[in-house]
Amino acid sequence: DEIAQKWEDGYTALKNFHNREGHCHVPYRHVENSYRLGAWVSEQRGSLGALTKDKIERLDALDFVWNEIDFKWENGYAALKSFYDREGHCRVPPKHVEDGHRLGAWVSRQRTRCNSLSISCIKRLDAIDFVWDAFGDKRDRGIAALRSFHDREGHCRVPYHHVENEFRLGRWAHAQLGNRAKLSTNQIERLDELGFEWEI
Repeated sequence: DEIAQKWEDGYTALKNFHNREGHCHVPYRHVENSYRLGAWVSEQRGSLGALTKDKIERLDALDFVWNEIDFKWENGYAALKSFYDREGHCRVPPKHVEDGHRLGAWVSRQRTRCNSLSISCIKRLDAIDFVWDAFGDKRDRGIAALRSFHDREGHCRVPYHHVENEFRLGRWAHAQLGNRAKLSTNQIERLDELGFEWEI
């Protein structure tokens, strides 16, 4: 019948897409040989409960993406894991791209969405030392680097271009001078303990 044929047409288009691209993550507006495949794929997701077992199995055989949000999250996590395995940390620069994935932007989204992430997602991120507070992390690394510099040099007069343990300490220290009014009492005390000089 006509409805069954329409489904077969969609499946054939999806199979062609899968054979060529190696996946079934079809953009919504994608047209495959004049067939609106993206819309058809979206329709299958929305009608999962009404599909026959046979249709579901045939789609699954092509690694059909039933939940696009989960799919995108898994892709982001895989890119972050790759970065972590190579770099040894999760401090991803904001504009960093990992294997074509805009990882810096993805990492920022996880921080802003932390309250809506599942416990499972949070645990997986925590397992690779995910940095939830980028500003706090940078502040703590700055203090640690300054302490290292102070212990060796006996003072906190850091040259502007100085790098301490791969941390751009000179720039950070100069930024603290300009940001004193915005620093908390605790942050100022931690710097004062090291004999930080507020006047250049």
